[in-house]
Amino acid sequence: MSKQQKSLKKAINLLIKNGPLQLIERIGIQLRRRKVLQARASPEHIRYEEDKFASAVKKGPIVDGLIECPILDFKMKLRVTDPGLSRELIVHGIREEAAVRHLRRVLPGKERIVEIGANIGFFALQEAVLTSETAMILAIEPHPDNIELLQKNISLNGFGPKFKVFQLAVSDKPGTANLFVEPRSNWHHLDSFKEGQIVSSQNTIQVAVTSVDEICRQNSWNTIDLLRMDVEGHEYAAIAGAQKMLRDSKKCSIFMEIHPDLLLELGKDPIQLLRDIRDLGFRCSRVCGSPLNEELENPEWEFIFRKLNIITARYGTHMFFEKGEQLGGGGRG
Repeated sequence: MSKQQKSLKKAINLLIKNGPLQLIERIGIQLRRRKVLQARASPEHIRYEEDKFASAVKKGPIVDGLIECPILDFKMKLRVTDPGLSRELIVHGIREEAAVRHLRRVLPGKERIVEIGANIGFFALQEAVLTSETAMILAIEPHPDNIELLQKNISLNGFGPKFKVFQLAVSDKPGTANLFVEPRSNWHHLDSFKEGQIVSSQNTIQVAVTSVDEICRQNSWNTIDLLRMDVEGHEYAAIAGAQKMLRDSKKCSIFMEIHPDLLLELGKDPIQLLRDIRDLGFRCSRVCGSPLNEELENPEWEFIFRKLNIITARYGTHMFFEKGEQLGGGGRG
């Protein structure tokens, strides 16, 4: 199915399910997004980013394909051949700025953190910087190259005592699975997607799998303070495997990137995923991450359920949820 056919199918489904007004609103948002993304894809912008990358790499030194860069309030070794996360950090020194801002506001006071899809440590290192000396982070990452670089970055910053690192994937139950390996180090995924999706590689490696409940049980954790996850469409299974910890934790935050299109391809309803999170006692505190740089604060659940397609198109797919927290501002609904 071509991109045009997929877009038409999505538009028809939105029209049938939500009516013409939401369809018109989404088309308007998509046109605004396209304008921003086209500017980023312009030859001038690409040349600008290539020049910044070349300038950063020229400063070196490069050792074993890695360059050390200052990132926010820590340092990272980054792989110069990685077209994904490493390149973005070499060029910009940050990514997902709106999500970073909000995460850094909620991190102080968090003592037990589960970091799913830790990759090479961009978010995990922030968690280490902004929490107390007694905080502990369970950093979970399935790909061996990412694990190796994650451990280097933890050691580089002297954060070893705050981490337990596990070479595992996360799902609803322990076992083994095939990890689909993408050219970009931050796009690896457990589920197979059709050609034409953002992620579509058929190159796989076998990895061990755990669940949040299981790894917390093994570490004698009865509660957690923060669950951060970016699992490229595997959100439904990851949350299903975290039910006990999320239910038993009376004061907890979740920071996740939700992938509605990938979930739907897998036959999973993103609305039901969000209902499951609500039923565990959470409320949504922020939605962000859109190219439009707009953020939605404290939306009511029914508003999210009615307009998820509009919300993710306009505000982004990074979602924060809080339980037992006092949230400022009025809810939208």
